[in-house]
Amino acid sequence: MRRFLLLIIASSLFLIVSACNQERKEIQEVDVQEILVDINNPKSLKMSQFFDTCFIVPLDNRELVGIVSEVDFDEEQLLVLDKKKMLKAYLYNWQGEFIKFLSNGGEGPGEFKWPSDAQLIDEKEVVIYSAGTHKLLIVDQNTDKTKDVFLDSITSLFDFKFFDRKFYFLRANAYGKNESLLVSDVGFQDFKEILIPEKFLSRDKAFHYRSTKYSFIYPKSSGNGFYFSDVVSPYFLEYGGDTLQKAYHVRFSGRELDYSDIDNGTDRSFYNIASRDNLFYFGNALFEGGDLLFLPVIEGIAVRTAIYNKETGKSIYVNEIDDDLTGFPSGNAFAGEVSSKPEFYVRIIPAAVVDEVLRNSQGMANSYLDFLREKDIKRDDNPVLFIYRFKEEVDLD
Repeated sequence: MRRFLLLIIASSLFLIVSACNQERKEIQEVDVQEILVDINNPKSLKMSQFFDTCFIVPLDNRELVGIVSEVDFDEEQLLVLDKKKMLKAYLYNWQGEFIKFLSNGGEGPGEFKWPSDAQLIDEKEVVIYSAGTHKLLIVDQNTDKTKDVFLDSITSLFDFKFFDRKFYFLRANAYGKNESLLVSDVGFQDFKEILIPEKFLSRDKAFHYRSTKYSFIYPKSSGNGFYFSDVVSPYFLEYGGDTLQKAYHVRFSGRELDYSDIDNGTDRSFYNIASRDNLFYFGNALFEGGDLLFLPVIEGIAVRTAIYNKETGKSIYVNEIDDDLTGFPSGNAFAGEVSSKPEFYVRIIPAAVVDEVLRNSQGMANSYLDFLREKDIKRDDNPVLFIYRFKEEVDLD
């Protein structure tokens, strides 16, 4: 009964504070830094230029993982969320051994439905956002005790992150207008609303709700602040703490999408214009490694990568990436949506791909390949996590 009353109090506090007494950080003027990507000067880079090692974690087969949607980790364990097929949150050790599920699916107390985000709060607690019941579920890993925090006052919740001992929520009012970030302390006692300038939001409000983009908030490696990127926008924002510091405008030296040409609901929609004319535009995501920002850029429908050095103000357009560390195919783009962990880059390799690479690399001397051969991975096994760690200093000149 005591626990039930505490949950009601916590939920009521959330509703009262967010509805009446929020501290609102009004929109201020902000400097806009242009990032010019020279598409006429593409570069080929190697993984060893960025990363000093790769931790390979084959997930064991005691429990089936459909699609690895998100990964979080600390020194002892890895949290894996499958929010598309199995709709489960798994806990593994660094050897890939399954430890346990985190809570159960359902609509009752201590359960989650349609999980869309999961993160480690600390060494003993995990938080899961249950989109189907619009609540946060906090799970104690040691005792399996749970706490429900209902989010009834946050409508149209697009993203949720926990870092710097705070909860960050991205919400929108009707039809995607007036987006704001709601920041809460770990006790849900202190709330602050950060308004996002309309200029930097999506140029296609309807597309916002149809988008498969899951991450809008990207924590900094320093632990103090974050980046924000909406969909269908050439901008992303940088926050120091909870204060907007700078906006970045991603531009291209040619064949650049003109956002003013977008006419929603016609053949001049966002995707139609870009794919028809093979135009370049910012992919509205990013991840950080030291002074470098890795930005997906789209050429028509093909994903590429731009790397921006915040220290020098220079950018590089990458058309090919060679994974000379592990020997695995790497394509021509970094994709950082699986994990928001700063200073690391996570790839999810299907077991079938691992099996094929190992078959085609007989005789190659590589410690990573040798490690995987010892694991005897079969085509129908669970996916394999490749977790790359950034070097302390990266020099691309």
